Amino acid sequence: MPSMVATKSPASQPLRRRPGHPRKQRSEAPAVSPPPASPSGSTRDSPLQISVTTSTPEAVAPIPLGSTSDWCTPEAVAPSPLESTRYRPLEVPSGEEETKSNVNQSRILKHPPKTNYTLQHILDENSKKVIVKVESLLVQNLLTSGNDVDYMVHQANSTFKYLKGLGADYGSSYRDVAEHIKYCCDLQDMEKEETMLSLSALQKKYENDILSVNDVEEDLGRTRGELEMAKNKKKTLKRQIKDLKTEVARIEHEEECLKHNEIKYKEAHEVAKAKMEELGTQLEAAQAKQREIEQRKNAALQGIESTTRHLQSTFLDNLD
Repeated sequence: MPSMVATKSPASQPLRRRPGHPRKQRSEAPAVSPPPASPSGSTRDSPLQISVTTSTPEAVAPIPLGSTSDWCTPEAVAPSPLESTRYRPLEVPSGEEETKSNVNQSRILKHPPKTNYTLQHILDENSKKVIVKVESLLVQNLLTSGNDVDYMVHQANSTFKYLKGLGADYGSSYRDVAEHIKYCCDLQDMEKEETMLSLSALQKKYENDILSVNDVEEDLGRTRGELEMAKNKKKTLKRQIKDLKTEVARIEHEEECLKHNEIKYKEAHEVAKAKMEELGTQLEAAQAKQREIEQRKNAALQGIESTTRHLQSTFLDNLD
């Protein structure tokens, strides 16, 4: 089957969102304008025929279809997406370059024009086959491009522009492709957000603080025990006050030092305990965020799987 992948052009790189830069909202990209109508009274009786047997659509001998002066045809068919380079610049709304690079990629797809049912009715069989072939090639390229959202948008815009030039109604395929690209973009965003979490470092820091709290608690318990022993000793020495005044003064000084240490260790214990509780809260929030990301990743993967099956059954399984 022909491939829609083309040579990458450095001078026409697609717009990319800079890492870590917050997204900015912008309006939807403007819809592609409908193809121009033939001049009134046109005597063009031989519309352009497209071959479906080669890797790119090419003109073949015209087939007379009678007068077409009562219907509109494009003045010129847009270049086939199979002939364009892979990274032709996207058509995006005017504005700041930074805004262009931060929009959800699936929103850059240009909307299809209103269907011209008269033109759809008189499309010759060869043109209809070309339309089916082009849509199928687009789907095949989207499903084999990995998660390269920029490339998907490129291929979709180029293909839809070409289909518009043929006068095709590609509204249904546009919706399916846009949904598939949206899920791919969601998955890409979730994977980037997941890499920003540092649960392992936070967990290690939390465990270290637990050890620190335990050490302070041991110091506090030891100090309280020593203080109690000093008080008991003071009571005994007071009964011998006349003979042991010097000893009592020394013990009282020791008591004051131990009281100071008790206050110091108590304050340190409160600070360490508060820090431990704060880190515990942060850890719980990070774990909840991780679970949310996993759920959203699963939803995105399920969406991709669903749209993949739908696209395959709609466009690939019905190929001639």
